[in-house]
Amino acid sequence: MVAKKLTLEVPESVFQQLSEVADFQDRSVESLALKCIAGSLPPLVEKVHTVKEMLDGITPENLHGEIGFEEEVVNGEVLH
Repeated sequence: MVAKKLTLEVPESVFQQLSEVADFQDRSVESLALKCIAGSLPPLVEKVHTVKEMLDGITPENLHGEIGFEEEVVNGEVLH
């Protein structure tokens, strides 16, 4: 795996919390931040995939039904 360098600016309060936990675990702030990011990504990626699938399923023909309207769209024209 190729590693990429990432530089972050975080609020002082976040850094203090990271520092406190890192000291307690006898590890670096960087390794703790990486662990936190890596642990949070899988659920976020899954949510992104779910939303993308939902959005891909919306077409002009079913758009109004997806958002709760009962009008039908035919060739871009709303029929009542």
